[in-house]
Amino acid sequence: MMTLIFESIERIANLAAGEFAVHDSGGLRPVHMAILGYLTRCNSFSNTPTAVSMYLGHTKGTISQSIRVLERRGLLKSNRDANDRRKVRLSLTPKGQTLADRSGWSQLAKDAQTVLGVTVLAQTEANVLELLDAMLQARNYKTFGVCRTCRFFVAKRGKYECSLLEVPLSP
Repeated sequence: MMTLIFESIERIANLAAGEFAVHDSGGLRPVHMAILGYLTRCNSFSNTPTAVSMYLGHTKGTISQSIRVLERRGLLKSNRDANDRRKVRLSLTPKGQTLADRSGWSQLAKDAQTVLGVTVLAQTEANVLELLDAMLQARNYKTFGVCRTCRFFVAKRGKYECSLLEVPLSP
């Protein structure tokens, strides 16, 4: 059974890569689109080249080269962290955000949701997240997510905070 699950996940990933190629991505490779996609979801704690590398499972060299390509094309910017000049923070330019927003993967996901329906999709999402969590635990890999799924996320009276770092979070 696990073989079929992993073959299906691989097929989904290949469909996503194909969607990037079909839509006007300006000749970018799937890794470039994956970086743009990651940067649309990450927060100010995980918008570094190292975090991108860890999340995508690529070498730092591959990610560094890809970041340079994206910078030259005006799709992202890298800036030194204001508090720690050794760190580099990545952010999408408006052009990069537009490209990420209209990627074929987004539309493919929306189309699949229409076919499946919200209930089935919600259960599938829960199952896939559980599988991902188990895989990460099995190899002791670092987890990635958004603040609202983190155990340190606190929501009080419409305000959000990271209780680990004791910093406010934006919606």
